[in-house]
Amino acid sequence: MTKLTPLAHVELASYQIVNGFVIVGPCEPQWTTLLNRNAWGGTFYLRPTTLLVCQTYCASVPSCVAVDFNSLDNSCWVHNSADALRPDNMYDQINTNQYRINRVDCSPTTTTTTTPLPAPSPC
Repeated sequence: MTKLTPLAHVELASYQIVNGFVIVGPCEPQWTTLLNRNAWGGTFYLRPTTLLVCQTYCASVPSCVAVDFNSLDNSCWVHNSADALRPDNMYDQINTNQYRINRVDCSPTTTTTTTPLPAPSPC
């Protein structure tokens, strides 16, 4: 299991800590939800848990592509392979939703501005 290391000092404009994980905004991932759908091949993460903890764990693992969360027993199943996203790997499961992570690129962007040189003055 991968867990983020606690930070001694954080200077960020926006962050929150959920169960020891640091979530930085506004670069938080977005999630696509498939209601009552589940995929084969997930790895059991933790029970009981909450959807937020399940998603936070997935967001902290670079290889995570989706989680299945069962609201009846509060179990979390983590998918680290694109196989979990294939339609032929999905099946109907009442009370279980699949949440697919859409990671946001938080890398800084650099803008280059070019200013034309003034025309040479006549001699």
